[in-house]
Amino acid sequence: METYTTATTPPDDLRGQRQTKDRSKEFDRPRQGRDKAEHKQEFLEILAEGLPPMIARKDVERFLGGIVTRKTLANADARGEGPKIAYAVGRNVVYRRESLVEYVGDNFTVQRLENLKTLSLGGRKLWTASLVASGNKWA
Repeated sequence: METYTTATTPPDDLRGQRQTKDRSKEFDRPRQGRDKAEHKQEFLEILAEGLPPMIARKDVERFLGGIVTRKTLANADARGEGPKIAYAVGRNVVYRRESLVEYVGDNFTVQRLENLKTLSLGGRKLWTASLVASGNKWA
């Protein structure tokens, strides 16, 4: 005869608390962390170079190459988590370049890719990697 065990409920003092994973070992590699910070800083500097001093929310997608959408910024602004410096000009919202770049740096992960063939996102290979490797052009 097989026996089955049921899950036990946590003690009353732990109910409703989130169980967290011990991530202390993930930060034992200081060189890798430093390199990632340098790559992120490099990316943000390059991003800021090509932007005008003020950017309207409706134009953010075009100037940032699709990194951030106007809807994402509108939702973040509604929660009070958007770029720090914004202006209302008529019916438009306008952001300062520095504030927008800081928002991207604080809210998005930046990874430097050495080889697109080995790129995977969430366990899936990125389909564009095979297009780039095969020489196909797409718009």
